[in-house]
Amino acid sequence: MKIDIGQVVPGMIVNSDVQYNDSVLVSKGNTLTPRYIERLKAFGITSLDIITDKVEKSDENNNSNTKYTVSKNMFDSIRMSFGEKNYDKIVGKADLLVSTILRDLDLKSDFTDLTYDLRTFESTDDTINHSIRVAIYSIVLAHLYNKSIREKTYVQSVIDAKSIDLREIAVAALLHDRGRNCNGNAVLERIGKLVKNPDLTSQMPGLMEVPRDYYDEKYTSLYSYCLASDVPEISQHSKYMMLFSSETENGTGPLRPKGFEVEKKNSTVMASKIIHLCSLYDNMLSHCLYSGETFENIVSVLGQAASAKLVNEELANLFLSSVPIYPVGTRVILSNGEKAEVVKTFVEYTYATRPVVKILSTNQLINLRDHQSLTIDKVYLDEVTISDVIDNQINEMDGRPKGRL
Repeated sequence: MKIDIGQVVPGMIVNSDVQYNDSVLVSKGNTLTPRYIERLKAFGITSLDIITDKVEKSDENNNSNTKYTVSKNMFDSIRMSFGEKNYDKIVGKADLLVSTILRDLDLKSDFTDLTYDLRTFESTDDTINHSIRVAIYSIVLAHLYNKSIREKTYVQSVIDAKSIDLREIAVAALLHDRGRNCNGNAVLERIGKLVKNPDLTSQMPGLMEVPRDYYDEKYTSLYSYCLASDVPEISQHSKYMMLFSSETENGTGPLRPKGFEVEKKNSTVMASKIIHLCSLYDNMLSHCLYSGETFENIVSVLGQAASAKLVNEELANLFLSSVPIYPVGTRVILSNGEKAEVVKTFVEYTYATRPVVKILSTNQLINLRDHQSLTIDKVYLDEVTISDVIDNQINEMDGRPKGRL
């Protein structure tokens, strides 16, 4: 039944896909939330096809759940494609990831509503979990970088030359750590062929230092590149993004490609710098979660890394102005001993360390901006992570993993 958008309330279920141009804003069967209704109005949707005999309680309306852009089903589906070792499927998941994130970024300009629990922390496949998280961060940061280019110039040729292809960076980020713990002879043979190419060794002096008889974690990005080098589904741009994803801004990385630190016009180089920054951020975030440290030092560490030219300063500033210090879903212990969960974050510097939290024992919401005597003492991981409340509104995927990878 068609209902005017002004009469739509949270909990109603859409009877058909809601589309804007060629994009699906809300899929058939999804339950409407205040956030979805706001989005539809912003896109100029005037009416909806609603299942009139079925209304579900909106969790978002009563603040009992946190909503996420990327659902756990989608996250698990991407992990499963890694287990099948099918590059074509991984590339397809990259396309899906980009379209899903961009759907929300049409209305958002920062990470605040695009942070989610992406952490399942099984030790057997944490490299894959890390790669998926880095891909998501990289897509968002590349989108913001492209937007900053369009704000600086109206010259289309310049925009086209500098803009990063989101699909290509998504593929590269998903596969940038694929070579970790790789001991395959095929990879070693491939490196041997690269070393014999004088053009490559002159442009990448570090290539001559790569060991040919054992694995060295320092060269993971090179191993990842070698594994993908003969895969036709992966573009050459994505392969180079992988290859340079461990390089530092000052040119002291493992391969030390010439001109890397000053090459600002090459979108492939900038994309690899985005992956490098996002990987560093995720590693620091993981360290804090495992050690119980608070997240405030991540900002200072990234700032120091930019000053030392270990990461690109322009990208670091763009990242730090857009990412919340405490992602939504983070479990914390407050200075009064109460365990809580972050439910709303602020990217403004003044309030970045004082999010809104929900006390787990009482479900009471506390805005730390208004309670100066309360602080976050540490973060922690529970046996049951925040993934229990992951948004399931984007769940028409290929199913769940059939086991650990």
